[in-house]
Amino acid sequence: MKKQLTALLLAVLLLCNISVFATEEGELAGAKFDYVVGVTDLLYYEEPEFESLFSDTIKSYLEEHPDALGDILTIMLGKLDENSDYLNEIQNDNLDLLETGEIYGIGITVGEKGKGLLVDSVLPDGPAERAGIRAEDMIMTVDGKSLEALSQNECIALIRGERGTEVTVEILRENEPELLSFTLIRAPVHANVVVSQMVNDTIGYVRIASFTAGVSDDVADQVSTLKEKGAKKLIIDLRENRGGMSDEAIRVANAFLPKGATIMTETYRDPEMNKKYQADGTGEIWPMVLLVNENTASASEILCGALKENKVATVVGRRTYGKASMQARFMLSKTESVKITIGHYLIPGDIDIHGQGIDPDENIRNRTRKVDMETDFPALSITRRLYVGDEGEDVRVVEQYLKAMGYGTGEVDGKFDTHTEQAVWCFQREHDLFPYGVADFTTQLNLCSELEKREVLEDRQFDRAVEILMGTDL
Repeated sequence: MKKQLTALLLAVLLLCNISVFATEEGELAGAKFDYVVGVTDLLYYEEPEFESLFSDTIKSYLEEHPDALGDILTIMLGKLDENSDYLNEIQNDNLDLLETGEIYGIGITVGEKGKGLLVDSVLPDGPAERAGIRAEDMIMTVDGKSLEALSQNECIALIRGERGTEVTVEILRENEPELLSFTLIRAPVHANVVVSQMVNDTIGYVRIASFTAGVSDDVADQVSTLKEKGAKKLIIDLRENRGGMSDEAIRVANAFLPKGATIMTETYRDPEMNKKYQADGTGEIWPMVLLVNENTASASEILCGALKENKVATVVGRRTYGKASMQARFMLSKTESVKITIGHYLIPGDIDIHGQGIDPDENIRNRTRKVDMETDFPALSITRRLYVGDEGEDVRVVEQYLKAMGYGTGEVDGKFDTHTEQAVWCFQREHDLFPYGVADFTTQLNLCSELEKREVLEDRQFDRAVEILMGTDL
């Protein structure tokens, strides 16, 4: 009798909690659910098996409402951790294409969908980078259509399209009072772009945007090309690299480590599955600096940790993101899948960086300052209209001006190519000039006046990397 009274009292308290603490409609429904579970647990005449009860309830509901599967799995997997997730048809297809193929879009990866669509990262030399779109921008409209009431899938579908077609996006950017408008031409987007160039006679530079399929081969090819050009030292730029395939990062690390050096250790729920990766001895040791920042994450942290802890590279920049979890994808059908976190990795020394990140050897923050037109940039002569196919120092200066304002023009080489044409076209559209991709006199004058209003980035991290390598004996 005493036990029954205790159970009844607890049930009454549960009921009271519904009205006291639940103020929103969703909270009230959740409180009612907790109340029913609590009463059932305390008073049902047999001990309930909640695991099978919940499972049978959800399956019965899905039989009547199959479209709810995605929402249920998204919520359920999200309770596990921030990286486990349900991927619908568009998300699943997008991941396949980013890993193995090409898509026609504007060259971004996307994150959360709130009132707008978050730009997670901007791929090198794509339409978005050339137009000046940045990571952390929020896309609010596509071709005049608000994204607020749309799903992430619907937003992605609007941005994608046929090659060569035009799309206009409006961006909400921090510290900008109004939406920024960008009109872009959809182009093939390769997620595994690796950019390289010579810094001077002996230093080569490699920027790795993400670790998708084929990146390790691309890095090897471009490092080989830099070596042929005289490079004896390397800067590897992992800033804004949010990760990708761990196998690719391991292969890149292997190319720069001595035989037997630990690259990383995978850890799983079952310790017998743990696996340590070590360099096979085919790598070549270079004097090297890695550039990292707050958005250097996941697979890029595997490379950073391997080179730093094995003391083959100096790391310069800001503390990395700290994502050391590994996901596997499991197909539910031809068009949908789930990502499940199946393990974590440790960098050499069995160091767990998850939620902590990797501290650079030299912690340096970049900064901006007002442009000084007399010292920062060469003067623009404005003596001729510039068209595709033109070459010369005036073309080079136009490219420098556009690049400084965030309009990627490809390589600044004094050649007015299609990349430069699109950058000019985007500048014209954004500054109420006739948009036709020709750098006419009016456009060049506007380039000068607009650049004078801007701030220029002082890439102190890159400059320090050059200083370190210039002082390194061969």
